[in-house]
Amino acid sequence: MKQKMNKKIDNLFVRFGKLHVTKQNGFGEEGFHKPPAPTGFYAMPKRFQEFFLISAMSNFQSKQLNLPKRLDSETIMEVEDDDERCKLWDEKREYENVKMTEIRHEFYVDDSKELWCHLDFVPRNEILDEHDSWIKITVGSYRKYLIKQSVIDRARSLESKGEYGCNNNGFNKIRSGNSGYCSKDHYEVFFDSKVY
Repeated sequence: MKQKMNKKIDNLFVRFGKLHVTKQNGFGEEGFHKPPAPTGFYAMPKRFQEFFLISAMSNFQSKQLNLPKRLDSETIMEVEDDDERCKLWDEKREYENVKMTEIRHEFYVDDSKELWCHLDFVPRNEILDEHDSWIKITVGSYRKYLIKQSVIDRARSLESKGEYGCNNNGFNKIRSGNSGYCSKDHYEVFFDSKVY
């Protein structure tokens, strides 16, 4: 009889796109979302997904969606007939929604594996490597400091009154989600080796 594995929620990640390690064209460039390693793939912790990053896939990771040429944004904009252009935009959105469900992968990563992240408050002795704003730590460390980061982010969003990119009008106006934070893109992670 198989023993049921006790999976921790913060060891679950979600990736929209292929799960294999691939060459990253932006490596070496400066920028918060630029890859910290020459090969790998991005993902989000299941509890802290930032959906605006996913919506940018058709522009930045079009190969993941394999959009037909007629649904390319530039091609649609070239269509002169307004009704036809609107019809193509609707078709593109519908196609992307279907493709997103097909390319969504949820996977569990063991505590001993390593990842790159943007978390604050990680002690120096637990940081394995650094690249720009990215730090490399074990998934076990990530899980521990993700919880701390989310509590601090929630407190910041309650007191921010416009700081950290928030337009906060009190507790009930905070964007939904476990962090309560106005944006969760800083929870993104990057895996530079096979982890599943």
